[in-house]
Amino acid sequence: MKQSQRRFWCMIISIMLIASMFGMFSINAAATSTNKVEIGDTNVQLIWGDVSLNQKVELKDATMIQEHLAKIITLSGDAYLCGCVDQKSTLDIKDVTIIQEYLAKIHIDNTYVGQVLVQPTVPSTEAPTVLPTEATDAPTQSPTLAPNYVTVYFDNSNSQWSSVNFYYWGPNTTGSVIPMTLSPDSTDVYQLQVDANAVTGFLFKDTDDTVTWNLQSVNLTVPTNAINCYKPASNVNKPDGSWVMFFPTTDKDSPTIATTDDPTLIP
Repeated sequence: MKQSQRRFWCMIISIMLIASMFGMFSINAAATSTNKVEIGDTNVQLIWGDVSLNQKVELKDATMIQEHLAKIITLSGDAYLCGCVDQKSTLDIKDVTIIQEYLAKIHIDNTYVGQVLVQPTVPSTEAPTVLPTEATDAPTQSPTLAPNYVTVYFDNSNSQWSSVNFYYWGPNTTGSVIPMTLSPDSTDVYQLQVDANAVTGFLFKDTDDTVTWNLQSVNLTVPTNAINCYKPASNVNKPDGSWVMFFPTTDKDSPTIATTDDPTLIP
């Protein structure tokens, strides 16, 4: 690109940034951190850069990220996820710049902006509030649904368990445990590939059997989008926690849940 053309596009981006910043600070001061933007409807097609979730990427999406960084509004859920166009789990000014360059048609061949993030999925069912206490009859037929493999991650940086295990229940089992393996991309994140159709609900625990119960998470369901890593807030039993994004940089196989496990009694 010639120097004159580069200057022209830099000027365009600067004008866009000034215009969006002007719009950001003209908002009524009453719309501070209490003006929370939280969109939890995942029945729409998610697109990288579409923070407003209106199925298109435009200047106001970059402006909304700036307002979030200035603590004028708070983005969360799908809105926050779609704004992380630099493939990191935290919104920053770099995401604003990438969206503006996309709108100015700069580096459009080397960006995720405008691409589909996740297709609509059927919301998962609610996890049981208590663990099952009795075994149920084994199913008479094999599952008819095709396997739907999802990799689930657990961030052990706060919990500091010596062992991380995946305890689950579903159509073919009332309780089974599978040890998770350390991700090759982290010293704290553990991973396991599961068949979402074989898991009704699950929890993480620090013992690798169905008899010993020491520390565990709350009941959870398999995530259906890129927010795929569960991180407890502390190392107490059943602590508060949150789902965050984890992007592995290598591709190594992890243990997989079989879809034909025999039912196992839970203590």
